[in-house]
Amino acid sequence: MSFSKRLSVRSKILLPLAPTIFIIFVALGLYASSEIKTALNTETKNQLQVNIRLLSDMITTINTATINNANERSDSLLTLCGGGAGFALNPQATVRIGEIDTPILTLNGTVQNLNFSKMEEFSNLYTGSVATIFVRKGNDFARISTSLKKEDGGRAIGTMLGESHPAHKKLLGGDNYHGIARLFGSWYMTKYTPIKQGHEVVCALFVGTNIDKDR
Repeated sequence: MSFSKRLSVRSKILLPLAPTIFIIFVALGLYASSEIKTALNTETKNQLQVNIRLLSDMITTINTATINNANERSDSLLTLCGGGAGFALNPQATVRIGEIDTPILTLNGTVQNLNFSKMEEFSNLYTGSVATIFVRKGNDFARISTSLKKEDGGRAIGTMLGESHPAHKKLLGGDNYHGIARLFGSWYMTKYTPIKQGHEVVCALFVGTNIDKDR
């Protein structure tokens, strides 16, 4: 008896359809795989978007906290100085610091050029924070007193802020400036506060709080 004769009627009907059925199963498999991949991609995309939002919120929270901290430290420095009203500029008299003839700035009658008492008092109160006094010199600002030390241990004074510094334009306009800066190997959240004599900005106070992750 031949093979075809041994087959049932159902088998005889299905046998010619086997290739078509195979193709349908392959197509269904590919479709299912595609749908699963699409679902996974959508889920992955949704999770990624959630993670990005969480990361963005975290960065915003940290940034807000560090800015608030800088504001508090700046207010504390201003309080140590008795407010801004005690500062007075005498551009006709100068003190040479490094290569710069810096106009004399007084605080309640006491010359602040090369006077580090207020800056050290501030840094002793707030470990990891530094402070600097800038005096107005023309359309720029010179560092005349600071608690910020360079790598060699010397104080970071006798240099100009410079027009390229992002705080420069803000200070000349009488506005505060916040920003993150790398100073002598460490990262700081900083705030620059202009001090006016009448309607003119005569000096600026700087505070920086170390935000290095290992502190």
